[in-house]
Amino acid sequence: MARYEIRVSGFGGQGVITLSKMIIMASSIYEGLAATQTEAYSAAARGGKCWAEVVVDLDKSIEFIDYPKALKPYDFLIVLSQESANDIKANFVKSDENTGFLVWDPSTISKFRGAKKISKALSIPVQKLAVEKFGNIVFGNTI
Repeated sequence: MARYEIRVSGFGGQGVITLSKMIIMASSIYEGLAATQTEAYSAAARGGKCWAEVVVDLDKSIEFIDYPKALKPYDFLIVLSQESANDIKANFVKSDENTGFLVWDPSTISKFRGAKKISKALSIPVQKLAVEKFGNIVFGNTI
């Protein structure tokens, strides 16, 4: 069983849960893979801590996923807020050849110590690009 485990974290209102649902839609509808998503957020719906996890089974013969939670270390980690970045440690992502990717937004994260220790870390200013290209930060989760 080859699973691909993804975690998206940020704060409510950034589109964290929407992004995770787009990933499972792309995996299941367009690639024909079994995929599932779980989500959690703090009591504050907007502005509070929020995260979602996606599990995709890469074996097309698998019809369902037996355990829907992504487990650390993740294959892919997307971090969109400073509060989430403060929680990240280097051992949160895998170090295998085709996994262990970290994507984070420097326009919302000023200090990210964990990113320096992860070899496959990519800094993309998604909120800044969303404003420049589309005139609204709402599109940051789709960049």
